[in-house]
Amino acid sequence: QRVVMEGLSFPTAMITSPGVLGNTPELDASYGHDLEKAKGLMAEAGYPDGFTIQLDCPNNRYNNDEKICQASVAMLARIGVTVKLDAIPKAQHFPKIQKRTSDFYMLGWGVPTLDSHYV
Repeated sequence: QRVVMEGLSFPTAMITSPGVLGNTPELDASYGHDLEKAKGLMAEAGYPDGFTIQLDCPNNRYNNDEKICQASVAMLARIGVTVKLDAIPKAQHFPKIQKRTSDFYMLGWGVPTLDSHYV
């Protein structure tokens, strides 16, 4: 938030952000940051030593898209998830999603109507 987005973003805990009809402030509470609990949940899920996955990310579609993905790679590494980042132009990225050849990818969402029904 501070570095990648230069303070021009804010974290949310639900898909409908403040300002969108249907946002429920009491449900928009962060779970907080608990690295040990995250590692415990990984072990409980059967991945005590983590796993490896590829993250498909556009590098010319969203504000700081590749930087956001790079930050995600670093965060996931802290719980043992090794992420290979494939940051490519949107003309190559979106067909991978449409053809369902990507299991883990960045995709943006906007609400032009400001109504959560659009979700």
